[in-house]
Amino acid sequence: MGLFNIFKKNRTESKPQPTQPPMYQQADVIAKQSIADYFSFDIIHLSPDDYPERTILTTKELGMFSYVEVHSKEGRVTSVEFISHSKRFTPQVTEFINRCAATFGPTKAGESTLTQKDSILLQRGLFSRMWPAIWFECGPDEENGGITAVRITDFNPSQNGIKCLTQIY
Repeated sequence: MGLFNIFKKNRTESKPQPTQPPMYQQADVIAKQSIADYFSFDIIHLSPDDYPERTILTTKELGMFSYVEVHSKEGRVTSVEFISHSKRFTPQVTEFINRCAATFGPTKAGESTLTQKDSILLQRGLFSRMWPAIWFECGPDEENGGITAVRITDFNPSQNGIKCLTQIY
């Protein structure tokens, strides 16, 4: 009988322990259906006169970007650029890049969602993802003495800002 009790004891100890579900907020994904929904900065209703030069943001966009530049041509906003000197992806940036990858598909270089390799490339200042509406890239920041900066550029934000990000990954 004692032999059977040993097996019984092992069986109760090997029960799987409850695990905590991942911190995935389905409501956040549903609420963010356009490019503009990811930013607290209003990228759709801009005037070229609103931000004539690089502006320091009071709240970091996507938890990473401290500066914004609004570019215009002939009185029309042509692009909005968010700039950071951080060399680490925040969860918000990761979600945004992965959502763009799910919506727009792989880049011409075949790149898609973020990988560990991308974190290494970011730290080295070599990361990029380029879709027609949105670019993520590293490069020298001339305004800050050539320090490497990470940039998100939204081209034609009044139209692309409302571009729907409908595919849920």
